[in-house]
Amino acid sequence: MPTPVSRIPRVCLSLLAFCFMILAPLACHAQKVVVQNAGGGRKLELVYDASGQVVETRTLAPDGTLESRDSVEKKPGFFVPQTTDISYWPGGTKVRNFSHTEFDQNANFTSEVVETYDEAGKHTGGHRIVHDPPTGAYQCWDWDSSAQTYRSIKCPAGPESGERPEDFRRITRAQAMESLGRAREKAASERKSHSVSLGRPTVPGATRNVPVGIVLPLLLVPGERVSGSVVQELEPFEDRPDLSLIRFTIPVDSSAEATPLRGWVVDVAGSKPQPADSPFSFIVPRDTARLTVALRQVGHPGQSLSQAVPVTNKLAQTAPSRDFEAPVVVAKESVFEVHGSFSGNSTQAFASITDEPAAIVAETRHVAFIRVPDQASEGQQNLIFSEGSTLVAIPVVVAELSFLPEPESVKAGESRLFISRLAGVNQLPEKYWRAGIFPASSIEWSRRLVPGFMPPGEEKPTERNKSQAGSGEDKQEKKKSGGHDEEAAQSQRGTLLVVIQNATPETASLRGSNDQRFTFTLTADSFSQGEFVYKFVVTGLQSSEFGLDVAIVPFLAPSISQPFTN
Repeated sequence: MPTPVSRIPRVCLSLLAFCFMILAPLACHAQKVVVQNAGGGRKLELVYDASGQVVETRTLAPDGTLESRDSVEKKPGFFVPQTTDISYWPGGTKVRNFSHTEFDQNANFTSEVVETYDEAGKHTGGHRIVHDPPTGAYQCWDWDSSAQTYRSIKCPAGPESGERPEDFRRITRAQAMESLGRAREKAASERKSHSVSLGRPTVPGATRNVPVGIVLPLLLVPGERVSGSVVQELEPFEDRPDLSLIRFTIPVDSSAEATPLRGWVVDVAGSKPQPADSPFSFIVPRDTARLTVALRQVGHPGQSLSQAVPVTNKLAQTAPSRDFEAPVVVAKESVFEVHGSFSGNSTQAFASITDEPAAIVAETRHVAFIRVPDQASEGQQNLIFSEGSTLVAIPVVVAELSFLPEPESVKAGESRLFISRLAGVNQLPEKYWRAGIFPASSIEWSRRLVPGFMPPGEEKPTERNKSQAGSGEDKQEKKKSGGHDEEAAQSQRGTLLVVIQNATPETASLRGSNDQRFTFTLTADSFSQGEFVYKFVVTGLQSSEFGLDVAIVPFLAPSISQPFTN
């Protein structure tokens, strides 16, 4: 919906002459005009088109002159009409107020012009605004009556923009330990709830097949300790360049507890069997090119599944660092990398997003892969990691891309409007919008999501950009200054890649999409009015379930672990 005039100028299209070009055809194509009594001697004329819809409303004064005229233009394939409202000075010949608002085919507000005139016809006030829905960026102008021209202005804050986000608040070591304690309690409670039986099977001995996956780091270096985990939700781990997802389908008794992994163990690299419902760790054997990974059901020798995965003979590419680094923006339920110095044994480690436990799904000596819990609050949080004597806190912003209504099902031939809302990112402080590529695999992952994707600045990298990407001396300088290079921040701004993909193209179609995909490259300006919002129309091709896949990839310099306050 357009923002009220008092808060922000709205759409720019053109001047009065252009709008009258729009209004004239409406009257010519009118199929019916209905006159109603508006009281006080005034009349209301309703103009209908051939489909029986009201396309223009005219209010007439008692003397028959025009007081106002409100019209809508319904463009083919557009979900909502364009609107034009005009009021007149007494006599009905001179315009008093004029406004014209436009929307794109998915009902996103795109532009508005609002103008006021005195009785002599002089333009006395008004404003214009242009909005680019895919980027969320606004441009605004105000009418300068003395100069009789529009002048560019900074767009006023919208009703949802709030105050500019402040820098992350550093926490004390004691606060970090308290957050870890609360997260451990929640994790223990959740684990206990999974041990509660769901009841007996309807048919004794009946089984069901459950898809599961073993998650391992893609880079398995001989002689090094690594960790992995078995997951039931596979989607967050698909197509991730730095992870291996080894798929299995296991038979589970229909009376099994809440977690079907109970009673199964992982056999890998000749290590002793380890429970499948917990993280597992092993040392990658030397002098081997392939590693056998197996799932086995305790007490059922015949229930054993295995696959082989390749082992690299390359050394780890990520150099050890005193600091720990993580993406400054992480999305709910997604997996992200933390770089630092680790043991490789995640069974002895614990992580949380402030007070919420965050699963460590895989770990090497240099990288930990962490899953953002769905319960994490959006906005500014702290990633807290504990392993042995190591305790670090890394400031992050938790983002959530939600839809209203929730994508569930569609009916054939039906068109429905959905509203996507990206929350949390508007709390990212301005100085963290620096360009960067972290981790390096972000480019490959983005191209798997959007074939041919080119991150900003990659086509013509400057020497400065190259140093930003990770050259030694500059990186150390950035760390010494707290991780924020102000010169780089002004020369190149960071971006956020957001992808909404139709997961069921045989069921429905996304209007105005590219290959059934919406791709957004967002900047700090995209959140100047608060959360990023984009509307889109879904048309059912058949009556069935409908789903969307989403991904958020930051092209921002990493967030660096902060020293604890006293």
